[in-house]
Amino acid sequence: MRLSKLLYILMFSSILKLFGCGDKGSDKKVIDSSSAVNEFRENIEAHKILTKQMLDTTGDEKLEGRIIANINSKLNHELSNNKDVLPTLSKERQTIYYVYEVEGEVNNGGFDQFYLNNFVNNDHSYMFDKTIEAFQSIGATKFANLVKKSKSSL
Repeated sequence: MRLSKLLYILMFSSILKLFGCGDKGSDKKVIDSSSAVNEFRENIEAHKILTKQMLDTTGDEKLEGRIIANINSKLNHELSNNKDVLPTLSKERQTIYYVYEVEGEVNNGGFDQFYLNNFVNNDHSYMFDKTIEAFQSIGATKFANLVKKSKSSL
């Protein structure tokens, strides 16, 4: 499968999740945060190296997680040096990361949380432009325009 096609599929599924088109019928389980953190760290360790064969043999439902774990393996323990690390990645990986970040923050607490975590609590204002570029690169112009509009209202 070509990388651009794969990227499009990943981004499309992320966008659908962003608007709540995921599995609404599933039972939500409360997870002990310590085991979740350990699992998160183990996942990062396991995906420090990501080969073409690993990508080719990973099911679509787990592909985004593997790529994000690989990117996170390049970041420091607090995941706070993304401003230094992300520009060294391919445009495709950057796109996956920025869309994933928006998806996670918005799903967790709406755009308010995205702004709070990226602009109030951290100096990640560069993410606005990168997020706009990421959405534009996958043809999600409505999302890009939404982020542009929200940026101008800050």
